Amino acid sequence: MAMKSGANEMNPRKLGRPAKQPHQIQDTANAKRPVACSMKASAAELGLCVPTLYKLLREGTLRSFCVGRRRLIPYEELLRFARDASKMPPSLVARHGGDAEVAGA
Repeated sequence: MAMKSGANEMNPRKLGRPAKQPHQIQDTANAKRPVACSMKASAAELGLCVPTLYKLLREGTLRSFCVGRRRLIPYEELLRFARDASKMPPSLVARHGGDAEVAGA
């Protein structure tokens, strides 16, 4: 009994799923990132709402600068704030923490 010449070769089209690509690690040190973010983009990066960002700016927890009428927050400042989460202002901790007193108790 004669075998076909290509019978022993694997055909990738007939396997059912594509071959896995090797996982590539992104170099975050050289990743392209903005110098500064708008209030809306900063809120999205931190997972906060824009009014909370304004509150953090008023309390001095975050720094920002203006260009014309736009208020921008330096990206390094967002990274610093995310790293220093333990330095969150007491006004935010009391609001979201479990130690707040119940009114009328």
